[in-house]
Amino acid sequence: MFATARRPLRRGPVFRGAVPLVVLVACSRDPEPQGGGPEASAEVVPPVLPTLTVTTPERGAFVAEGALEVAGQAVAGDAALSTLTLNDAEVALDGGGQPGARATFATTLATEPGINILGFRVDDAAGERAIDGRAVYAGPLLDPGATVEGGMRMQIGPELLDDDDPDLDDVAAIVEVVLGDPAIASAMVGTPFESDYFVLTPTSLSWTGASVDIDPGDAGLAVSLTLTDLWMDFDVEGTGWYDWLGTSGSAWADAVTIRTTLVATGGGGGIVVTPTGTTATLDGYGVTVDWFPDSLEGYLADWTQGTIEEQLVAAVDDTLGALVGDYLSSFVADLDLTERVRLSMALADVDSADDGLRLKLDVAATATAGIDLPAGAGSAHTAGAPPDWPLAPGEPFAVACDDDFVNELLFAFWASGALGGLEFSGTEIGGMSGQELPAPLGPVERASLDLGLPPAVLPASSDDQDADFAIGEFRLDFLREDGELNAFSVHVRTGLTVDIDEDGALALTLDGRPSYMQLEIGTVAWTEGLDPGDLAALVRLIVPPILTNASRFLPAIAIPGIPLDAFSDAPELAGKELRFTDPTLLVDDGRWVVFGASAEVR
Repeated sequence: MFATARRPLRRGPVFRGAVPLVVLVACSRDPEPQGGGPEASAEVVPPVLPTLTVTTPERGAFVAEGALEVAGQAVAGDAALSTLTLNDAEVALDGGGQPGARATFATTLATEPGINILGFRVDDAAGERAIDGRAVYAGPLLDPGATVEGGMRMQIGPELLDDDDPDLDDVAAIVEVVLGDPAIASAMVGTPFESDYFVLTPTSLSWTGASVDIDPGDAGLAVSLTLTDLWMDFDVEGTGWYDWLGTSGSAWADAVTIRTTLVATGGGGGIVVTPTGTTATLDGYGVTVDWFPDSLEGYLADWTQGTIEEQLVAAVDDTLGALVGDYLSSFVADLDLTERVRLSMALADVDSADDGLRLKLDVAATATAGIDLPAGAGSAHTAGAPPDWPLAPGEPFAVACDDDFVNELLFAFWASGALGGLEFSGTEIGGMSGQELPAPLGPVERASLDLGLPPAVLPASSDDQDADFAIGEFRLDFLREDGELNAFSVHVRTGLTVDIDEDGALALTLDGRPSYMQLEIGTVAWTEGLDPGDLAALVRLIVPPILTNASRFLPAIAIPGIPLDAFSDAPELAGKELRFTDPTLLVDDGRWVVFGASAEVR
C-alpha cells in the first residue's frame, strides 16, 4: 500500500515507464524486533532505477528554424544502460555500461514549423526504463500580431447571392424586401421634375412587389429586377407660355424591368459596389390626366414614361449600390473575437466569377492583453500555395486561411491567457477523466490545467478528422487531499473536428482515441517515494478522456451573425441575423485551412 504520511515534494528529471496502476511501496521494519515473537522479515530494498535528464532543449522553448540540438544524460541504476531512443530513433549513449555509471548523449533533430513533440526513452539490461516527453515551438516564426498578407480568401457563392427562394439568407431576397418597402417609393414623392413646358410633381408612388435575380459572372453581378403594378399620382403645373396650366393625373405600368451590373471594388476598408449600365423598361404603361391640351398629351405621356424610368434608374443605383456594398462589407469587418483577441481584416482584392465573389484579404490577430510572452515567441510561418477557386465547391460560403494566420490566431488566444489558469475540483476532474482518479494521483482536491505553448494546426493524419491539432507543455497538476502535488507535462498531436454551436461560434473538438494520438508525458514534480514513471503511465491513460472533455474549455471562436436590420428599416428585417451552419473544414496539401458553410436566418 502507499504510505500516506506527507513527504517532501521532489522535483527533477527521473522517469520510469509504464507499470501497473497501483505501485506497491514496501514499508521497512526493524530487523531486530523487541519483545520476542516471530522473526521479522528482511527489509525490502527497492531497485535503483535508471534516470534520464534532458538538458537541451528547455521545456516550452521557442526555437529557430533548422536542426534542433538535443542533449542530456542518463545514469544507470542496478543494471547497465542498453539503448536510448528519441521519437523511436536510437541515439548513441556515451558511457553507462556499468551499474551506476553516467552516460551522455547529443544529437540533432529535424523540425517542422510549429509544435514539435520529443519522446525520450532509455532502457537498461534489467528491463527497466526511464522516459521523458517535452515539446518546443519551432520556426520560422512570425512576430506576434503580424499581418499575414493575402492570408485569407473568401468566396461568397451563387447561393448566398441568390438561391431562388424567399428566405432572407441571400442578397436577392434582402433586396426584394428593401425595394418592397414603401419608404423607397415615398422618397421620390414631392420631388418636382421639370420639362420644357411644365413641372410634374409625384404625389404618390407605389408598386405591389419586387422580384430580383442575381447572376454572378466575370463582368460582375448581373441583376434583373422587376417591380410589379407600379402606380404614380402627380400634379402638373405649366411654365412659360403654359403658366396657366394646372391639373392632376396618374401613370401606371404592369411591370418595370430594371437591369444593371454590380461591380465590386475595395474602398474605405470595405467593399464598394457600383451599378453600371442600368436601364429601366415600363411594360403595360399608361397615363391619364384630368385635363390637358390636346397638343401636349403625347408629349406628356412620353416625357412622363421617360422620367419614371430615369428616376427609377437613379433610385435603384443609389439604393442597390449602397445596400449590396454594406452587406458585402460586413463579411470583411474587423471583429473582437473575445474581450482580448481582435481580428483585423483589410481587403486586398475582389473579383467576380461564375462561382461568386472572390475576396483576398490581409489579416492579423492580436492579443490586446494577457500573459508575458517568453523570449522569441511567435507563430509558425510555413510555405504553401493557396487552394484553387472555388474554395469549397457546392458550399454557399467558403473561407480559406493560410495556416500562418490560423496559427497566429491560436497564438493570440494563447497570448491572451485564455488557454491557461483553468482549475477544477477533484469531482470535476474525475468527471472529465471518466472515473474518480485512483491512488497515487488521488484522492484529488484540486487540478489545474495550463498551456505552456500555443497550439498549432497541421494537416489531418486521419480521414475522419478535419485537421490535426498539436499542443505542447500542457501542464497538468494534481493536488491531493493530503497536500501532495504531482505535476506533469503533456504533449499531444491528435485529430480536430469543428462544428458551429447553437450560439453561432466555431466549436473545436479533439479526437480522444488513444490509438490516433501521438502522446508523450513528462513528470515534472512528484511525491517522494513514488515512482515518476509509474505516475506518467497512469496519466497517459487518463489524458485522452480529459482532452476530449477539456475541448469544451477551448475558447469558442465566435462568428458574429450579420444583422440584417443594419441595412434597412424594412420591418421584415428587424431582429434578423444571417448565421452560418453545417461547417466543413480541412487542411489541404498547401497547408491552408478551408472552411465551408451554409447560411440561415435566425
